[in-house]
Amino acid sequence: MWLIYPSISTVAMVGMFAVLSVAAIIIFFKFIKPNMKDKDGTHYMNAIGHVTHAERDEPTTGTIQFSVPVMGNQQWAAASKTDLDVGENYEVVGFDKAKNCFLIEKL
Repeated sequence: MWLIYPSISTVAMVGMFAVLSVAAIIIFFKFIKPNMKDKDGTHYMNAIGHVTHAERDEPTTGTIQFSVPVMGNQQWAAASKTDLDVGENYEVVGFDKAKNCFLIEKL
């Protein structure tokens, strides 16, 4: 603002900065953030990956690997209603937020 109004006081500049900063924060949280994709796994429904590891104690849980990183990682924990077969392709049918793992079904 100093270039536009060279005679403006420092207090006025700081005040305008504070008002514009609060306005930018309100605009971001009201209009921009709601349009951002959420990171809860629902965007990756029907993604296909292959199981790389099945737990011995609990054969319905293991690790699935995708050819393209999903939410920043290529490998994710996975759970299924049936026993997992290592090396087989599975499809993502959901995301368990409590366990932070994908719910998968065999193709």
